[in-house]
Amino acid sequence: MATMHPAHEIPAVLATLRRAPARAGVLSVYLDTRPERVANAAYLLAFRDACKEIRHQVPADQREPFELARLAAERFLTDDFVPGGPGVAVFAAAPPGYLHAVALPSRPLDEVTWSDRPALAALQAVLDDHERIAVALVDKSRVRLFSVFVGAIEEERDFKDYVPGRHRTGGWHLLSQTRAQRHHDDLVAVHIRRVIATLMEMLRSRPFDHLVVAGPDEAISLLRHMLPRPLRARLAATLHLELFAGEAEILRAVERVRQETERAHGLRVVEELVGAAATGQAAVGLAATLAALAEGRVFRLVVSDALTAAGTRCTRCGRIAAGAGACPACGGQPGRPSSLRDLLVEEALAQGAAVEIVQAEAAERLAPYGGLGAFVRYAAVTTDAADSEPVAASPLPATG
Repeated sequence: MATMHPAHEIPAVLATLRRAPARAGVLSVYLDTRPERVANAAYLLAFRDACKEIRHQVPADQREPFELARLAAERFLTDDFVPGGPGVAVFAAAPPGYLHAVALPSRPLDEVTWSDRPALAALQAVLDDHERIAVALVDKSRVRLFSVFVGAIEEERDFKDYVPGRHRTGGWHLLSQTRAQRHHDDLVAVHIRRVIATLMEMLRSRPFDHLVVAGPDEAISLLRHMLPRPLRARLAATLHLELFAGEAEILRAVERVRQETERAHGLRVVEELVGAAATGQAAVGLAATLAALAEGRVFRLVVSDALTAAGTRCTRCGRIAAGAGACPACGGQPGRPSSLRDLLVEEALAQGAAVEIVQAEAAERLAPYGGLGAFVRYAAVTTDAADSEPVAASPLPATG
Protein backbone atom coordinates (compact mmCIF):
# COMPACT_ATOMS: atom_id res chain seq x y z
CA MET A 1 0.00 0.00 0.00
CA ALA A 2 1.43 3.35 -1.05
CA THR A 3 1.29 6.16 1.48
CA MET A 4 0.85 9.88 0.90
CA HIS A 5 3.26 12.28 2.51
CA PRO A 6 1.77 15.28 4.33
CA ALA A 7 2.42 18.71 2.87
CA HIS A 8 5.12 19.63 5.37
CA GLU A 9 7.26 16.78 3.96
CA ILE A 10 7.41 18.37 0.48
CA PRO A 11 11.12 19.31 0.94
CA ALA A 12 11.99 15.66 1.66
CA VAL A 13 9.93 14.44 -1.31
CA LEU A 14 11.66 16.93 -3.61
CA ALA A 15 15.07 15.80 -2.39
CA THR A 16 14.18 12.14 -2.97
CA LEU A 17 12.86 12.76 -6.49
CA ARG A 18 15.92 14.78 -7.48
CA ARG A 19 18.30 12.24 -6.01
CA ALA A 20 16.85 9.13 -7.68
CA PRO A 21 15.32 9.89 -11.10
CA ALA A 22 13.77 6.99 -13.01
CA ARG A 23 15.63 6.17 -16.20
CA ALA A 24 12.68 4.92 -18.25
CA GLY A 25 10.49 7.98 -17.72
CA VAL A 26 8.30 9.44 -14.99
CA LEU A 27 4.58 10.14 -14.94
CA SER A 28 4.02 13.38 -13.01
CA VAL A 29 0.47 14.06 -11.84
CA TYR A 30 -0.99 17.18 -10.22
CA LEU A 31 -4.71 17.05 -9.42
CA ASP A 32 -7.25 19.40 -7.90
CA THR A 33 -8.95 17.35 -5.14
CA ARG A 34 -11.32 19.84 -3.57
CA PRO A 35 -14.42 18.19 -2.01
CA GLU A 36 -16.70 19.00 -4.95
CA ARG A 37 -14.28 17.28 -7.36
CA VAL A 38 -13.90 14.29 -5.08
CA ALA A 39 -17.66 13.85 -4.78
CA ASN A 40 -18.10 13.22 -8.52
CA ALA A 41 -14.62 11.73 -9.09
CA ALA A 42 -13.74 14.63 -11.42
CA TYR A 43 -10.08 14.48 -10.39
CA LEU A 44 -9.88 10.79 -11.38
CA LEU A 45 -11.59 11.43 -14.71
CA ALA A 46 -9.14 14.27 -15.42
CA PHE A 47 -6.25 11.89 -14.78
CA ARG A 48 -7.63 9.21 -17.08
CA ASP A 49 -8.41 11.67 -19.88
CA ALA A 50 -4.91 13.12 -19.76
CA CYS A 51 -3.36 9.64 -19.87
CA LYS A 52 -5.40 8.82 -22.98
CA GLU A 53 -4.00 11.87 -24.75
CA ILE A 54 -0.44 11.05 -23.70
CA ARG A 55 -0.73 7.39 -24.72
CA HIS A 56 -1.22 8.29 -28.40
CA GLN A 57 2.00 10.32 -28.46
CA VAL A 58 4.36 8.13 -26.45
CA PRO A 59 7.10 6.56 -28.65
CA ALA A 60 6.85 2.80 -29.11
CA ASP A 61 9.86 2.06 -26.92
CA GLN A 62 8.27 4.03 -24.06
CA ARG A 63 4.79 2.52 -24.10
CA GLU A 64 5.44 -0.31 -21.68
CA PRO A 65 7.09 1.82 -18.96
CA PHE A 66 4.39 4.45 -19.46
CA GLU A 67 1.61 1.89 -18.94
CA LEU A 68 3.30 0.50 -15.83
CA ALA A 69 3.63 4.00 -14.41
CA ARG A 70 0.02 4.85 -15.31
CA LEU A 71 -1.28 1.69 -13.64
CA ALA A 72 0.72 2.41 -10.49
CA ALA A 73 -0.61 5.98 -10.30
CA GLU A 74 -4.21 4.89 -10.95
CA ARG A 75 -3.95 2.13 -8.35
CA PHE A 76 -2.86 4.71 -5.80
CA LEU A 77 -5.62 7.16 -6.74
CA THR A 78 -8.37 4.53 -6.63
CA ASP A 79 -7.23 2.32 -3.75
CA ASP A 80 -4.86 4.18 -1.43
CA PHE A 81 -5.58 7.89 -1.81
CA VAL A 82 -7.60 9.39 1.04
CA PRO A 83 -8.97 12.80 -0.05
CA GLY A 84 -8.86 15.57 2.47
CA GLY A 85 -6.99 18.51 1.00
CA PRO A 86 -7.14 20.83 -2.01
CA GLY A 87 -4.62 18.93 -4.11
CA VAL A 88 -2.31 15.98 -4.57
CA ALA A 89 0.89 15.32 -6.53
CA VAL A 90 1.83 11.80 -7.63
CA PHE A 91 5.05 10.66 -9.32
CA ALA A 92 5.10 7.14 -10.76
CA ALA A 93 7.52 5.12 -12.89
CA ALA A 94 7.92 1.56 -14.13
CA PRO A 95 10.42 0.27 -11.53
CA PRO A 96 8.60 -1.38 -8.60
CA GLY A 97 8.41 0.91 -5.60
CA TYR A 98 8.81 4.14 -7.56
CA LEU A 99 5.68 5.94 -6.46
CA HIS A 100 5.76 9.16 -4.48
CA ALA A 101 2.63 11.01 -3.44
CA VAL A 102 2.32 14.21 -1.43
CA ALA A 103 -0.60 16.34 -0.30
CA LEU A 104 -0.68 19.92 -1.59
CA PRO A 105 -1.77 22.83 0.61
CA SER A 106 -3.36 24.74 -2.28
CA ARG A 107 -5.34 23.86 -5.39
CA PRO A 108 -3.14 23.00 -8.39
CA LEU A 109 -4.11 23.04 -12.04
CA ASP A 110 -4.78 19.52 -13.32
CA GLU A 111 -1.57 18.49 -15.06
CA VAL A 112 -0.31 15.08 -16.19
CA THR A 113 3.02 14.75 -18.01
CA TRP A 114 5.34 11.95 -19.11
CA SER A 115 9.01 12.85 -19.32
CA ASP A 116 12.57 11.73 -18.62
CA ARG A 117 12.45 13.44 -15.23
CA PRO A 118 9.71 14.23 -12.72
CA ALA A 119 8.02 17.61 -13.30
CA LEU A 120 8.98 19.38 -10.08
CA ALA A 121 8.57 23.08 -10.82
CA ALA A 122 5.00 23.16 -9.48
CA LEU A 123 6.12 21.39 -6.30
CA GLN A 124 9.02 23.83 -5.94
CA ALA A 125 6.52 26.66 -6.38
CA VAL A 126 4.59 25.39 -3.35
CA LEU A 127 7.68 25.89 -1.21
CA ASP A 128 8.25 29.34 -2.69
CA ASP A 129 4.66 30.30 -1.89
CA HIS A 130 4.47 28.72 1.58
CA GLU A 131 7.42 29.95 3.57
CA ARG A 132 7.55 28.98 7.23
CA ILE A 133 5.77 31.49 9.49
CA ALA A 134 6.06 31.81 13.26
CA VAL A 135 3.01 32.97 15.22
CA ALA A 136 3.13 34.46 18.72
CA LEU A 137 -0.11 34.96 20.66
CA VAL A 138 1.04 36.92 23.70
CA ASP A 139 -0.34 38.61 26.76
CA LYS A 140 1.52 39.83 29.86
CA SER A 141 1.87 36.39 31.45
CA ARG A 142 0.95 33.73 28.86
CA VAL A 143 2.12 32.88 25.34
CA ARG A 144 1.22 30.39 22.62
CA LEU A 145 3.82 29.97 19.87
CA PHE A 146 3.27 28.16 16.57
CA SER A 147 5.36 27.19 13.58
CA VAL A 148 3.18 27.14 10.45
CA PHE A 149 4.50 25.49 7.30
CA VAL A 150 2.70 24.72 4.01
CA GLY A 151 -0.71 25.28 5.49
CA ALA A 152 -0.34 23.26 8.69
CA ILE A 153 0.81 23.77 12.27
CA GLU A 154 3.99 21.73 12.64
CA GLU A 155 4.93 22.81 16.18
CA GLU A 156 3.22 24.48 19.16
CA ARG A 157 4.69 25.78 22.39
CA ASP A 158 2.74 27.15 25.34
CA PHE A 159 3.88 28.54 28.69
CA LYS A 160 2.77 30.87 31.46
CA ASP A 161 4.87 33.01 33.82
CA TYR A 162 3.83 34.30 37.22
CA VAL A 163 2.88 37.96 36.93
CA PRO A 164 0.71 39.38 39.77
CA GLY A 165 -2.06 41.75 38.89
CA ARG A 166 -1.83 45.47 39.51
CA HIS A 167 -2.89 46.68 42.93
CA ARG A 168 -5.07 49.76 42.84
CA THR A 169 -4.63 51.57 46.15
CA GLY A 170 -4.21 55.17 47.20
CA GLY A 171 -3.53 57.50 50.07
CA TRP A 172 -0.95 56.17 52.55
CA HIS A 173 -0.41 53.13 50.26
CA LEU A 174 0.81 55.21 47.31
CA LEU A 175 4.50 54.27 47.80
CA SER A 176 3.62 50.59 48.16
CA GLN A 177 1.47 50.85 45.03
CA THR A 178 4.37 52.33 43.04
CA ARG A 179 6.70 49.54 44.15
CA ALA A 180 4.11 46.92 43.27
CA GLN A 181 3.69 48.47 39.83
CA ARG A 182 7.43 48.37 39.22
CA HIS A 183 7.53 44.74 40.35
CA HIS A 184 4.63 43.97 38.00
CA ASP A 185 6.34 45.69 35.07
CA ASP A 186 9.64 43.90 35.79
CA LEU A 187 7.92 40.51 35.75
CA VAL A 188 6.12 41.35 32.49
CA ALA A 189 9.48 42.27 30.95
CA VAL A 190 10.96 38.97 32.20
CA HIS A 191 8.04 37.15 30.54
CA ILE A 192 8.53 38.98 27.24
CA ARG A 193 12.25 38.23 27.30
CA ARG A 194 11.41 34.54 27.74
CA VAL A 195 9.03 34.77 24.76
CA ILE A 196 11.81 36.30 22.67
CA ALA A 197 14.34 33.68 23.78
CA THR A 198 11.93 30.91 22.77
CA LEU A 199 11.32 32.53 19.38
CA MET A 200 15.06 32.75 18.81
CA GLU A 201 15.41 29.06 19.68
CA MET A 202 12.63 28.27 17.20
CA LEU A 203 14.41 30.36 14.58
CA ARG A 204 17.50 28.20 15.03
CA SER A 205 15.68 24.85 15.08
CA ARG A 206 13.02 25.57 12.42
CA PRO A 207 14.15 28.69 10.52
CA PHE A 208 11.13 30.82 9.65
CA ASP A 209 10.80 33.61 7.11
CA HIS A 210 8.08 35.68 8.75
CA LEU A 211 6.81 36.40 12.25
CA VAL A 212 3.25 37.48 13.05
CA VAL A 213 2.07 38.49 16.51
CA ALA A 214 -1.25 39.00 18.27
CA GLY A 215 -2.38 40.06 21.72
CA PRO A 216 -3.33 43.05 23.89
CA ASP A 217 -1.82 46.35 22.77
CA GLU A 218 0.36 46.78 25.86
CA ALA A 219 1.98 43.33 25.58
CA ILE A 220 2.48 43.60 21.81
CA SER A 221 3.95 47.10 22.11
CA LEU A 222 6.49 45.86 24.65
CA LEU A 223 7.29 42.79 22.54
CA ARG A 224 7.87 44.85 19.41
CA HIS A 225 10.08 47.26 21.35
CA MET A 226 12.24 44.43 22.72
CA LEU A 227 12.56 42.33 19.55
CA PRO A 228 16.18 41.74 18.50
CA ARG A 229 17.17 42.47 14.90
CA PRO A 230 16.72 38.89 13.54
CA LEU A 231 13.10 38.83 14.72
CA ARG A 232 12.34 42.47 13.94
CA ALA A 233 13.46 41.92 10.34
CA ARG A 234 10.95 39.06 10.02
CA LEU A 235 7.99 40.81 11.65
CA ALA A 236 5.28 40.77 8.97
CA ALA A 237 1.98 41.65 10.66
CA THR A 238 -0.02 42.08 13.84
CA LEU A 239 -3.11 39.86 13.84
CA HIS A 240 -6.45 40.37 15.53
CA LEU A 241 -6.63 37.05 17.37
CA GLU A 242 -7.55 36.06 20.91
CA LEU A 243 -4.96 34.25 22.99
CA PHE A 244 -7.03 31.06 22.91
CA ALA A 245 -7.94 31.14 19.21
CA GLY A 246 -8.46 27.75 17.61
CA GLU A 247 -6.05 26.23 15.11
CA ALA A 248 -8.40 26.71 12.15
CA GLU A 249 -8.78 30.42 12.95
CA ILE A 250 -5.01 30.81 13.31
CA LEU A 251 -4.36 29.09 9.97
CA ARG A 252 -6.93 31.28 8.18
CA ALA A 253 -5.34 34.44 9.56
CA VAL A 254 -1.83 33.25 8.65
CA GLU A 255 -2.97 32.35 5.14
CA ARG A 256 -4.22 35.91 4.60
CA VAL A 257 -0.85 37.26 5.71
CA ARG A 258 0.98 34.74 3.52
CA GLN A 259 -0.95 35.71 0.41
CA GLU A 260 -0.40 39.42 0.91
CA THR A 261 3.29 38.95 1.75
CA GLU A 262 3.82 36.72 -1.29
CA ARG A 263 2.02 39.17 -3.57
CA ALA A 264 4.15 42.09 -2.40
CA HIS A 265 7.36 40.05 -2.54
CA GLY A 266 6.70 38.84 -6.09
CA LEU A 267 6.04 42.34 -7.36
CA ARG A 268 9.18 43.63 -5.65
CA VAL A 269 11.32 40.86 -7.17
CA VAL A 270 10.06 41.55 -10.71
CA GLU A 271 10.55 45.31 -10.36
CA GLU A 272 14.11 44.73 -9.12
CA LEU A 273 14.73 42.33 -12.02
CA VAL A 274 13.55 44.78 -14.67
CA GLY A 275 15.59 47.57 -13.11
CA ALA A 276 18.70 45.39 -12.87
CA ALA A 277 18.37 44.40 -16.55
CA ALA A 278 18.90 48.04 -17.53
CA THR A 279 22.34 47.99 -15.87
CA GLY A 280 23.43 44.55 -17.07
CA GLN A 281 22.94 42.93 -13.66
CA ALA A 282 20.06 40.79 -14.90
CA ALA A 283 18.90 39.02 -18.05
CA VAL A 284 15.28 39.20 -19.14
CA GLY A 285 13.55 37.37 -21.93
CA LEU A 286 13.95 33.83 -23.21
CA ALA A 287 17.17 34.12 -25.23
CA ALA A 288 19.11 36.14 -22.66
CA THR A 289 18.04 33.92 -19.75
CA LEU A 290 18.85 30.69 -21.59
CA ALA A 291 22.26 32.09 -22.48
CA ALA A 292 22.96 33.11 -18.88
CA LEU A 293 22.03 29.64 -17.64
CA ALA A 294 24.18 27.96 -20.29
CA GLU A 295 27.13 30.13 -19.23
CA GLY A 296 26.61 29.47 -15.50
CA ARG A 297 26.05 33.15 -14.72
CA VAL A 298 22.66 32.86 -12.97
CA PHE A 299 22.42 33.21 -9.20
CA ARG A 300 18.65 33.83 -9.01
CA LEU A 301 16.13 32.66 -11.59
CA VAL A 302 12.72 34.34 -11.83
CA VAL A 303 9.97 32.44 -13.66
CA SER A 304 6.27 33.12 -14.16
CA ASP A 305 3.92 30.34 -13.08
CA ALA A 306 2.10 31.00 -16.38
CA LEU A 307 5.09 29.85 -18.46
CA THR A 308 3.72 26.79 -20.29
CA ALA A 309 6.08 26.57 -23.25
CA ALA A 310 7.80 23.34 -24.22
CA GLY A 311 11.54 22.93 -24.06
CA THR A 312 14.25 20.36 -24.67
CA ARG A 313 17.72 19.59 -23.43
CA CYS A 314 20.41 18.88 -26.04
CA THR A 315 21.55 15.26 -25.94
CA ARG A 316 25.10 16.33 -26.81
CA CYS A 317 25.93 19.43 -24.75
CA GLY A 318 22.99 19.57 -22.32
CA ARG A 319 21.95 23.10 -23.28
CA ILE A 320 18.27 23.97 -22.79
CA ALA A 321 16.31 25.37 -25.72
CA ALA A 322 12.71 26.34 -26.38
CA GLY A 323 10.81 24.13 -28.79
CA ALA A 324 12.14 20.86 -30.18
CA GLY A 325 14.62 21.87 -32.88
CA ALA A 326 18.33 21.17 -33.13
CA CYS A 327 20.54 22.69 -30.43
CA PRO A 328 21.39 26.30 -31.37
CA ALA A 329 24.81 25.98 -29.75
CA CYS A 330 26.22 22.69 -31.07
CA GLY A 331 23.59 21.42 -33.53
CA GLY A 332 22.98 18.32 -31.39
CA GLN A 333 19.70 16.45 -31.32
CA PRO A 334 17.08 17.53 -28.77
CA GLY A 335 15.89 15.21 -26.03
CA ARG A 336 12.26 14.44 -25.35
CA PRO A 337 10.08 17.62 -25.15
CA SER A 338 9.34 18.65 -21.61
CA SER A 339 8.11 21.63 -19.65
CA LEU A 340 10.48 24.53 -20.26
CA ARG A 341 9.73 25.82 -16.78
CA ASP A 342 10.73 22.48 -15.22
CA LEU A 343 13.93 22.33 -17.23
CA LEU A 344 14.89 25.87 -16.24
CA VAL A 345 14.12 25.36 -12.55
CA GLU A 346 16.03 22.08 -12.34
CA GLU A 347 19.04 23.53 -14.16
CA ALA A 348 19.12 26.61 -11.93
CA LEU A 349 18.93 24.52 -8.76
CA ALA A 350 21.63 22.16 -10.08
CA GLN A 351 23.90 25.21 -10.52
CA GLY A 352 23.20 26.33 -6.95
CA ALA A 353 21.04 29.28 -7.98
CA ALA A 354 17.94 30.41 -6.09
CA VAL A 355 14.56 30.17 -7.81
CA GLU A 356 11.58 32.52 -7.62
CA ILE A 357 8.31 31.39 -9.22
CA VAL A 358 6.00 34.40 -9.35
CA GLN A 359 2.27 34.55 -9.96
CA ALA A 360 -0.74 36.87 -10.16
CA GLU A 361 0.26 40.54 -10.58
CA ALA A 362 3.98 39.72 -10.55
CA ALA A 363 3.51 37.21 -13.38
CA GLU A 364 1.60 39.83 -15.37
CA ARG A 365 4.42 42.33 -14.84
CA LEU A 366 6.92 39.75 -16.12
CA ALA A 367 4.77 38.73 -19.11
CA PRO A 368 6.17 41.39 -21.52
CA TYR A 369 9.57 39.72 -21.07
CA GLY A 370 8.35 36.22 -21.90
CA GLY A 371 7.67 35.41 -18.24
CA LEU A 372 11.34 34.79 -17.59
CA GLY A 373 14.46 36.46 -16.27
CA ALA A 374 17.47 36.01 -14.01
CA PHE A 375 19.81 38.00 -11.82
CA VAL A 376 23.35 37.30 -13.05
CA ARG A 377 26.79 37.27 -11.48
CA TYR A 378 28.28 39.29 -14.32
CA ALA A 379 27.10 40.70 -17.63
CA ALA A 380 27.54 38.78 -20.87
CA VAL A 381 30.44 39.83 -23.10
CA THR A 382 27.98 40.58 -25.89
CA THR A 383 24.32 41.39 -25.59
CA ASP A 384 21.40 41.26 -27.96
CA ALA A 385 18.71 43.87 -27.49
CA ALA A 386 16.18 41.40 -28.83
CA ASP A 387 16.69 39.20 -25.76
CA SER A 388 14.52 41.46 -23.65
CA GLU A 389 11.65 41.40 -26.07
CA PRO A 390 8.61 39.15 -25.60
CA VAL A 391 9.16 35.69 -27.04
CA ALA A 392 6.40 33.55 -28.49
CA ALA A 393 7.02 29.92 -27.51
CA SER A 394 5.29 26.77 -28.61
CA PRO A 395 2.84 25.27 -26.11
CA LEU A 396 3.80 22.20 -24.14
CA PRO A 397 2.70 18.99 -25.87
CA ALA A 398 0.59 16.46 -24.02
CA THR A 399 3.53 14.10 -23.65
CA GLY A 400 5.16 16.56 -21.22
